[in-house]
Amino acid sequence: MVCARLDAPNKVFDTVLMGRERWELGKALGHTNSYPRLRTSVFSRTLTERPDPRVELVATDPWRKPGNSGRRTDTHLLDGLMRPLLLLDFDGPLNPHRAKEIPPGYSRHEIVEGTKTWQVLLNPRHGVELNSLAEVFDLVWATSWEHGANRLLGPRLGLPELPVIVWPSRTPVLRGSWKTPYVAEWVGDRPFVWVDDEVGRDDQAGFGDRQVVYAVDPGIGLGDADFATIRGYGYSFAGKEFRPHD
Repeated sequence: MVCARLDAPNKVFDTVLMGRERWELGKALGHTNSYPRLRTSVFSRTLTERPDPRVELVATDPWRKPGNSGRRTDTHLLDGLMRPLLLLDFDGPLNPHRAKEIPPGYSRHEIVEGTKTWQVLLNPRHGVELNSLAEVFDLVWATSWEHGANRLLGPRLGLPELPVIVWPSRTPVLRGSWKTPYVAEWVGDRPFVWVDDEVGRDDQAGFGDRQVVYAVDPGIGLGDADFATIRGYGYSFAGKEFRPHD
């Protein structure tokens, strides 16, 4: 996609939201602000300086940007398409709790809150990878830890506060995950990748082509190949070609 400079006064839109990658396409063409007549916000946790005096640099979650209602009906756009969600389970994908021994790259952490204590395995590389994926996806906790994920887990991985799916009930179902109907209601028609260790074909059957249920082995957790695959889905949702790093 070519970034074209917009010189005519705005008639319909007054704000442009983009990620670092989209802004850098314009920069490569010599435009640090491709839309001078519009308010422009660049969402990035890795840019350290404002790219242009007229461009707002936002390092927080887009859901938390002032003026955003935070309702799930709000729509984030990526190249004119709905920005995809990355739904994150914790136990299994980020905490390989069924591992027979501590896997390489992980260390054991004790988490204490009040009278409760948990033992989890964490890999700092996960935080790096997830923050990188936030350039493509909107990250969302989809874990039984619910809001506890933001209090107790995210800071240990270097993650910002994320939206949380809250489960009204955890009643087991005959086929698939008990989370599936709640995920379906929460995401609507947004494209997504849902990472979980207790999902399978029955769960995928209820979703569309651009909605991916991604099963992870709870004895291994997310690895480099998984992150590359997830990033590839994100690029495919935006109609882009994904080239893995060498």
